[in-house]
Formats: sequence, C-alpha cells, structure tokens
Amino acid sequence: MNLMVIRNNNKILISTVESTISTFILVSLLLATLLTAMASAKTVYVRDTQVNVRWGPGTEFKIISKAKKGQKFEVVDETRNWVKIKLSDRVEGWIYKNLVEYPQNDKLEQEPKDNVSIPPTVAEKAEKEKEHHIALFPFGNDTDDSTAGNTASETVLREILNSKPSNITIIEREELKKILEEQKLSINGFIDYRTTIPAGMIKGVDVVILGKVLNLQVETTTSREEGTKRYQSGIERVVNPEYTRLQQKIEQREKEIEDFDNWITQQCRLTGRPPTPAQREYMRGLRNDLARLQSELYYSTPQYINMPIWSIWHYAIIRYEKVAFCKISYRIIDTVNGEILKSNVVEKQAYDSDKMVENSNPEIGIYSDSLQLRSDGEMRNQVLDLALKKVSDEISHFLKELY
Repeated sequence: MNLMVIRNNNKILISTVESTISTFILVSLLLATLLTAMASAKTVYVRDTQVNVRWGPGTEFKIISKAKKGQKFEVVDETRNWVKIKLSDRVEGWIYKNLVEYPQNDKLEQEPKDNVSIPPTVAEKAEKEKEHHIALFPFGNDTDDSTAGNTASETVLREILNSKPSNITIIEREELKKILEEQKLSINGFIDYRTTIPAGMIKGVDVVILGKVLNLQVETTTSREEGTKRYQSGIERVVNPEYTRLQQKIEQREKEIEDFDNWITQQCRLTGRPPTPAQREYMRGLRNDLARLQSELYYSTPQYINMPIWSIWHYAIIRYEKVAFCKISYRIIDTVNGEILKSNVVEKQAYDSDKMVENSNPEIGIYSDSLQLRSDGEMRNQVLDLALKKVSDEISHFLKELY
C-alpha cells in the first residue's frame, strides 16, 4: 500500500494515494457534468399573442396553462413539432414549436462552425422537399363595401403566389370546393376568420388561411374660419380740407387787419399824431401774411380732391380632412393538429386634406382654387391596399419560415 504523509500545523496526516486520486476524479466529473448542463440549457420566447401549454406533445393532450407573447421559458426537451418547457420547479408542459422562437445566441450555437457545411439527414431532406398544400378561404366582409372581401382574397392570393417557396402548393378555389364537398363540408362554414378547425378535419390540406375585413370606412371633418379684408371700392370728389383751412386763415387775417386799422385811426384822431413806426411795421406784417395765404390758396391748393372709398369684404376658409380606416384580421391554422399557427389584426389609415375659400374675390387678392380632395371610394381603395400589403407580407414571410 502506498502512503502519503502530509504535515499540517505540526500535525501529521496520513492518506492513501489511491483515495486521493479517486476523490479528485469524482469532483472533476461532477464539475464537468454541471458545466455541460449549464452550457446546454436552451430557452425559447413565445412569439404569438397567446398560446396553449399542454400536458403532452399533441392537441389531444389537456391544456394546463396559457403563455403570452414575449414570455421566456427554459427548454427541457423537444420533438420535431413540439417543445417541452419548464413552467416552474415542479411543472413542465409542451408548446407547438412554430409558436416559439429561440434567442439569437441559441441559434448561433446551432449553426455549424468554421463554415463547415453539415449535410442534412435523409429525414430532414425529405421534410424540406415535402410538398405542402395551403388553402386560402374567401375573406369575410363586415363592411358596407360589398367588394372588400373578394378584393382581399384576390390580393392576398396574388401576393402569396408571387413569393411562395417552391414546395408550397396553393389549392385553387374549385379544387378546394371539391375537397370540402367530398368531406361533406361547405366553404361558407369557413368565411368567419374566428372559425376553429378540429385536428384532422380537412383531409388533403396542411394549412388553411382565414381572414375577414372588419372595418373599411372614411370619415370627413370640416372646419370654418371667418375672415375680413379692407379694400378700396371706389373714389369720391370732396372739398379739400387744406383749401378750407386756408380760407379760414385768410378770413381771420382780414378781420385782424380791419380791426387794427380801425384802432389806429381812432388813436390818431384822439392824439393828433400819426401811427408809430412799430404800429406801421405790425400792420405791414399782417398784410404780408394775408398775401402769402391768398397766394397759397389760389395757386397751390386745389379746391377739390379725390378720396378713396374703403369697404370690408367678408369671406371664409373651409378646411376638409378625410381619414380612411381599415382593419383586417386573419388566422393561419394547422389542419393536422388544429393549432393556430399565427393570428393578427392589421390596422391602417390614410389621410387627405384640402381647403377652399367661400365668397372669394380675386380682384382684391382673395383667391380660391378648385377643391383637390380624393373621393371616398379612392380613399377606401388606398387604405385597403395598404392593409392588404401588410397582411400579405406577414403571411408570405410566415409561410417561408414555416416551410
């Protein structure tokens, strides 16, 4: 037997070499197992609005909980179509795989490193090349526009056909009717997008797309702003105020000269003396000022002048605003297990506005152009196109991810 002697704090410990090595190996194995478990732990996020969590991997199992969009769960196990998640320390459940997504880090870990291409297995290749049959049912219509449902169906179908993967076949309307008739089903029973489809109800179809135009309307609002503008509506010939003022000044000077002359004459008679030089100078000043006023009146100031006539023009600016609303809901359902793979409500709006002048008058600078406002029909078509573009893009993108 090999012994190992260790001195520690003046104490001698004796241990076998075999025992020490065994303990070291055991601890190393435990640490490696723990690190491997930590590194291999995966998580998923719920990507649909609300999904079912079941006891087992199939729609036949009981629903035990609901998961909301954005919730994160630890992955315990997974199959081709189902993921087993950890709800709590003691409870686990299964979610349909197409309703969850892996975080970016988990996706990177699953990708081949060093650009090494790993060939798919026979099963994976067969699944990839498998032909999938998609049925697009006619869209329902809850609006006043009787053509909205047909327009929606045709637009979505056209966009899916233009962008679908090669392994997807869109079942034509007549063929779909034939499939449903063979199974004693009516296409009218699937007009409502809220219709549920039990697992295996429709044979020969993998996925169905249901939809409905819920709202399509145009609202018009108007506002009125009153305005006024002062403008010259004519002219009139009137007496010049300056002419009248000069006349009054002349009359005043003439009166002053007459009064002063009478006063001087009376003084001369009483005193027997002639007017003084100051009196003569004052009289001369009055007479000169009178001559100046008379000259200005007769030669520089017209007796009549033209005066503008001002008026007030009343008008109003009327503003029109149109808002078109559209709401479309759709569901993508897996007919094999009855699960709702994707559902969404798309809402879009379109705007238009213009103004016009009521009681316009171009001669005084108040102009009114013709009202350039799109009709209600044009607005409905525009907002419906916007909503259908969004719906078509979402469905096409989902189908590419699904297959």
